[in-house]
Amino acid sequence: NSGSPTDEQCIALDQTIEQPADDIFDLFGSWRRRETIRFVAEMAEDEEIRQGDLATEIAAIENNKAPEAVTSSERKSVLVALYQYHLEKLEAADVATWKDDVVTKDENAEIVSKLIEIVELVCQRES
Repeated sequence: NSGSPTDEQCIALDQTIEQPADDIFDLFGSWRRRETIRFVAEMAEDEEIRQGDLATEIAAIENNKAPEAVTSSERKSVLVALYQYHLEKLEAADVATWKDDVVTKDENAEIVSKLIEIVELVCQRES
């Protein structure tokens, strides 16, 4: 069955997240937040990205273009949303750490990203 989670995705189900379920479900409510979670989960453990650069990367995904082709208004739209809505929630859920305009990967990034993949797979999301 093509709609079944892979073995790698099922490994995520054996891990525990020390967060209320409602907080994790809330993370899934925004496409932009889900893309940010995926991006952060792919970062190396010691990697840092400036908030503005993260906004450029997410704007590129959102607009289906290369990061260098992102316009200032596209970047600003994402930057404002990251600042006002998303980064604080990601930090509260231990998905990302956000300090002094720098974002780093936190302990729950990979498992939350895998849970998003599982939900999208089960729901047969079209890319």
